[in-house]
Amino acid sequence: MSKVVSRSRFAILAGMAVLALAGCQAPPVPGVNFRDDSKPFVTVEKIPGSKIGAMRKPFRMSGGGYTPDKLDHFKAKLAGNTILSWDGKHGTQVEYLAPGGRTYLWYAGNLAVVTGTWSLRNREMPEWGGGSYQMPEICYAYAGATYNPVTKKSGGLECSELSHLSIFINEMAPGDPFRLSSGKVPFVLDKRSATLDALYARKTGG
Repeated sequence: MSKVVSRSRFAILAGMAVLALAGCQAPPVPGVNFRDDSKPFVTVEKIPGSKIGAMRKPFRMSGGGYTPDKLDHFKAKLAGNTILSWDGKHGTQVEYLAPGGRTYLWYAGNLAVVTGTWSLRNREMPEWGGGSYQMPEICYAYAGATYNPVTKKSGGLECSELSHLSIFINEMAPGDPFRLSSGKVPFVLDKRSATLDALYARKTGG
């Protein structure tokens, strides 16, 4: 039987250079307003000709802090969508974030969908010189029987900043076009970079 593995956003980050992480996590300078309402938190740039309404690079976030009231906005935009990410260690991953907080992950090499839960929260981050600010995070919890081949960890809750998530999410589509909530994968996914529409075409035969 094929080993079922899980993945986490934190695991994705583990494959990146330390300097890149440090750049994303630097706390804001006191007295500087890092809130930027001029840019949308989730874009609606639809891919021309997409049969499933896929959007390209749906997130635009920086590593700066955001006000706590933005958390509900992000949750509303993420819930009920399927996201596609890619990195050099995990390869392509497709995940349906159900509105009720369940998550369904289609991971490269797996014969079945990895199920778990997802949630958003604000984490208190210290500022230089005192004080703190709120950093939005996304958290995943997969069953204890799952295993992450990059972090070498099994199950448990893992969280990472939404600004990190925005780096690795390439596409997003409304709903559950691959029916991942059924627990079945359309086919065994490989690690090669792909698009949602290409995967959907393979699933439907065109």
